[in-house]
Amino acid sequence: MSVVFRLLILPLTLASLGFPSAAAREQDSASPEGFGKLVLKSGKTRLAEAVPGSKRAPGAATKAQVQTTKAGPWGEIEYFTTQIEVPESLLKLWEVPSLSLDWHFMGAQPAEVEQLFRSLDLPAEIRADLLTPARWRTESDSVVVSPSAQTIEGLPEAARNAIYAVLTRFPENPFQFEPTLVPGGDVAEWLGADALRPEILAMMQKTLHHRGKTAIFSDKGLILRLARGDDERLLIRKVLSRTPTLICKLILKPDSDPAKLAEYWSAGRRTEEITPFLESMHGVAGVDRVDLVHLLPAAVRKLLYTFPNESHGLAGYFPDCHWTSLNFFNYEPLQRLAEPPLATAYTIENYVEVPKPERLGDVLFLMDKQNGTAYHSCVYIADDIVFTKNGRSRLTPWVLMKLAAVRELYGIYQETSVVTYRLKTRK
Repeated sequence: MSVVFRLLILPLTLASLGFPSAAAREQDSASPEGFGKLVLKSGKTRLAEAVPGSKRAPGAATKAQVQTTKAGPWGEIEYFTTQIEVPESLLKLWEVPSLSLDWHFMGAQPAEVEQLFRSLDLPAEIRADLLTPARWRTESDSVVVSPSAQTIEGLPEAARNAIYAVLTRFPENPFQFEPTLVPGGDVAEWLGADALRPEILAMMQKTLHHRGKTAIFSDKGLILRLARGDDERLLIRKVLSRTPTLICKLILKPDSDPAKLAEYWSAGRRTEEITPFLESMHGVAGVDRVDLVHLLPAAVRKLLYTFPNESHGLAGYFPDCHWTSLNFFNYEPLQRLAEPPLATAYTIENYVEVPKPERLGDVLFLMDKQNGTAYHSCVYIADDIVFTKNGRSRLTPWVLMKLAAVRELYGIYQETSVVTYRLKTRK
């Protein structure tokens, strides 16, 4: 199977709603790994102390739920999940998205949007508000509807799902284009009951909608409007920037064979680098675990758990998932791999499709079953742990995740399959 990358994820076709195809609107965009920066991010923030009604203690901690992978050629890995929040200093470099609640139906005609609204089961007052001519305007390439905050808050979930399935296709709708996934579907449980003021948490919970079992929050504009000033607005953005990541440690047992472990963790390319380290750790009194980061290639060690800096954008693009995956073994990253056409050519020249089982460094492409494009990639580490960057944004860190979690993240609007590619053997 040949791999073709695309930059922009278009999560749902509009044909079923009578809208024209959006194929012509596919473009080089800074997101679609777009969903990535909206999911679960965490940490502590000093701003919480300064905002009335938000008293999250900076020193508060929860006990990690430590789990262990199954045994394999990698050995056994112990891991737990933590959350990374975007630093305040980085958030301040980016303007707050417009607080406008406008809905942009790109490439649509007024009659088509009206047909969508009339097809939904809506309370009379919400239907009347959405169909009020004064709330509509037609632009050269779109129909724009400006619903009231009360209408957005009161949308039934089925109607919200139907409308946002269209809006999420277009970056002109930033809050729907880059939604936040809420694990477990309980906002207070996910963020902490005191992370934000109760009315903000309640508004988020009320406006959640679901795609399958996945709970989605797509109305950040509503809660940013509730903020009591810039400090609380920054707090909201920081809390919602949470990205989950795994902290992993290789378990060192008395009967562990350093040579066999080195065979796996070197991937046949770094034996001289990995073997002495593992041999030195074997049998050291009181040491029975080693952080997995020490076993990864040098370039990955520099990136893991960090956010892109200014230097990463010198080539005109910030790194995305494909740049991250294809540079896994490169001591000096190839900046050109941030451009999808060049990344495609690099993959064809240097990688070959392989069957299971995967091994360290294999690139896993998430493919759209409908059109065969690779809209995300990540790197296999061990068991079901992968190295990934879920988006091109500077607000998206490099993390370790479970493959199932990555597939859930990117499978909201596509039926996906996974294809494995391996770097060709050096001659």
